[in-house]
Amino acid sequence: MANFFHSGNLGDVVWSLPTIKALGGGDLYLAKGGIPSAIRKYNNGPVFPEYEGRLSQKDIDLITPLLEAQPYIGSVKIPIGELGEIINYDLDKFRGTVGQAFKTNFIETFAQTFNHAADYSPWLTVAPNVVAKYAVTRTQRYHSNKTTTIPNWLTLIRDNNLEKDGVFVGLPDEHKAFCELFDIKIPYYKCNDFLELAQVIAGSAAFFSNQTFAYGLARGLGKETVLETLSYRPLEQNECYLPGGHYF
Repeated sequence: MANFFHSGNLGDVVWSLPTIKALGGGDLYLAKGGIPSAIRKYNNGPVFPEYEGRLSQKDIDLITPLLEAQPYIGSVKIPIGELGEIINYDLDKFRGTVGQAFKTNFIETFAQTFNHAADYSPWLTVAPNVVAKYAVTRTQRYHSNKTTTIPNWLTLIRDNNLEKDGVFVGLPDEHKAFCELFDIKIPYYKCNDFLELAQVIAGSAAFFSNQTFAYGLARGLGKETVLETLSYRPLEQNECYLPGGHYF
């Protein structure tokens, strides 16, 4: 079993898991507050204000139960001081492969960085919690500005009867914004950590979202997905564009 290191962000950690699995698994060290320095080290774009202090202790506490539920993760640790030769794989190196812009998706990027074949088969295992037929989320960031985006969401809501058969997972203010924007009342389900979130997604038949952390969970669980994608980047160069799935 090897030792892996990652500074995050949360979605980056989830997308790195197929590589950890492919390399034989082991213990994962998550660095507190390491994202800004990792971005600067690999010239991986601007350090946005929301990256300061991330990963936070709260981030690590939320994701640790999910990570340690995976058979290829021995334990999750927070590094103290310099780790030096104890680390076999520094997963932050994916940022050097990305540079200033993604050329392909997350899984392929990590695979290229660590020289293994990209594997798109499900990489997350949890006990399903059947709360609703469909799980839905939409964050305040990463929206498409296409004129078809809102009509497409309205079609998804209508055709899948999301007010009756859906559940919204995410933050309370995201749920409020979703209901107000689309003038619907979709039930809200509060998840105490990301293992609980993954269990609700696992218990659904399909997952609808924009590009967010929970989408990585849905793909890791092998769920059918419908994704609102970023409009400023060609789909083939979108970090979340994987084989399978539906995109708008």
